[in-house]
Amino acid sequence: MRKLLPGRVNADRQRGASCQTWRHHDQAQTSRLTRPRSLALALAGVLTTLLVFGCTSDDPNVTGIGLLETSIDSVLISLEIPDVLTFGNLSRDESDQPFAEREVLYFGQQDSEQSALLVRYEFSGLPSEQYPDSLFSELYIQKIDLLLYMLEYYIDFTDPSDPDSLRLQKTYQVHELADTLDVSLYPGPEPAYNPVFVNLNPTELEPVGEIILPMSIPTYLQWYENGGHTGLIVRQGETGQEVDGFVGFTSVDFDTLAHASQLPLLASGTLPFPVLRVTFNQELELVPLRMLPIADVSTFSELDPIPQDFANGIALRTHQINYPYLRFNLDAIPPNVLINRAVVHVVNDTSLSYGPTESLVLSQVTEEFAPGGDISASRNEFAAASEAITGRINLDPYGGIEGADIVLEFNCTNTLQSHQNGSPYTPLTFMISAAEDFHTPSFNTTPTGPDFYLIRFNFFGTADADPAHRPALKVIYTRENAVTGGEE
Repeated sequence: MRKLLPGRVNADRQRGASCQTWRHHDQAQTSRLTRPRSLALALAGVLTTLLVFGCTSDDPNVTGIGLLETSIDSVLISLEIPDVLTFGNLSRDESDQPFAEREVLYFGQQDSEQSALLVRYEFSGLPSEQYPDSLFSELYIQKIDLLLYMLEYYIDFTDPSDPDSLRLQKTYQVHELADTLDVSLYPGPEPAYNPVFVNLNPTELEPVGEIILPMSIPTYLQWYENGGHTGLIVRQGETGQEVDGFVGFTSVDFDTLAHASQLPLLASGTLPFPVLRVTFNQELELVPLRMLPIADVSTFSELDPIPQDFANGIALRTHQINYPYLRFNLDAIPPNVLINRAVVHVVNDTSLSYGPTESLVLSQVTEEFAPGGDISASRNEFAAASEAITGRINLDPYGGIEGADIVLEFNCTNTLQSHQNGSPYTPLTFMISAAEDFHTPSFNTTPTGPDFYLIRFNFFGTADADPAHRPALKVIYTRENAVTGGEE
């Protein structure tokens, strides 16, 4: 049976009305004997043509009535799936890169999280030919400074009066450790330390790229005589003047060739590491002695735990790697449908998120890799068990301009259609990660890897009071060959 589209029905109706108009016009014309014969013949020809091709004022028969209401159902059906069957968190197996070898040291306090710097210097190379023993005296030492080099991200803020801007006023307090520094204990609680300050100006508040902390000359000379020291802790003070937020400094492991763009413009010859600098009296005409640490590490003595139940929130974190994964209940999607669009929807809780911009990638991972609950894997294992779907670049944990980075949706249309067609990635499991080195350049646009900056995206959980905040798989589909109206 031929199925007549609504447009065709309207055309037939209009043609019938035209036939009636022409009939009335023809009757009027035959009463005027003075009209030219050629015009009469032309009108008669048109009239004949219309009558031959269906011009009639008769009501349609039963078959015609059926055709008038026949149409193809092309309505898109929307479906939102908030039901999460399985979820968990991936942490990075860092056996090939110990925590103490990270390129960035973190200092300060971010809400309930906090970290101090631990650093230890080696004195076994002193005295030396350039710096003989006679120089290490209060007679010849002008000053001693501990230098910390802040990464450019933490310097480049626009409006310090804006509570959403990153501000850098901190109090730096340096103490000597009670016991010899053991970097293998971190992240972890702060070690015991001598309460006496070993820096002369512990309330320095200058938010500049190079933090200069004047140190005690007598204390340094005591370290020199002892052949070393136990280590130093640089803590944020408790004067009430500090502004909330972590600050990142370069570590002794910082790769200046690979990541020089992350530093502000520095003077030629600068060693952008935690340098202990000894400046001698000018009349000696000596280049300052610059001592590099034999070890440095962030404590992360307080670091908010990753939610173990996605009802309470979902966290993605870099530096201290954590990538969430989840599996939605797809039973509500009928079989044999065409997936027009599908997105994984999460909402950024900007009150708990922080850090520089980062590119995020949505991948599908195998069930064997992510069966549910917490898992640990190396970067290579993650690469082998996952397939990237799509990415969002330069996302701002603080929400972006006018909140553009609060509601995040990752397009997974082709992946869901493939799953419905029998993809080997069954059941379908999504993981949200930072852009890794093995991801395509279109996703991996940042000059640093996820191990570099500490960034946290906190997404609302599955039990949030506002349903619009909850994670969901949003689907728009069409039933194939679905036709309504008329008879087949």
